[in-house]
Amino acid sequence: MNILLEIRRQSIKAATSSLNSSGVKMGRRRKKRKLVARRPKKTIPNIFQCPNCGKASILIELSKPEGGVKHAVIKCGYCGLFAELDVPELFQNVDVYAKFLDGFYGGTLKYSFIKTEEAGGEAVEA
Repeated sequence: MNILLEIRRQSIKAATSSLNSSGVKMGRRRKKRKLVARRPKKTIPNIFQCPNCGKASILIELSKPEGGVKHAVIKCGYCGLFAELDVPELFQNVDVYAKFLDGFYGGTLKYSFIKTEEAGGEAVEA
């Protein structure tokens, strides 16, 4: 009986001694750590597509909030589309653009076309 216990102890000791402190068996190559590809964080766009001309040239300027309301100015740099909206303080550029599109396609938004003349550089409202 003592002989069997001694044999078991030796086999357990031999099995555990083949592992070093990092848990890797001796004599093997260490596995290289694979780099994890991280995706870039998505950001909110600043330039949007114009519903009139189809170009990505709509720029939205928001003023500082006054009394819980921001004043938004929407301009197209290509066709001269111009609109102004008063929006809640929490709205971002994307929210203003969505409200602008709803009003543009619904026909409830007043907008105009402002063209700049190259010779004089003055803004003319059409």
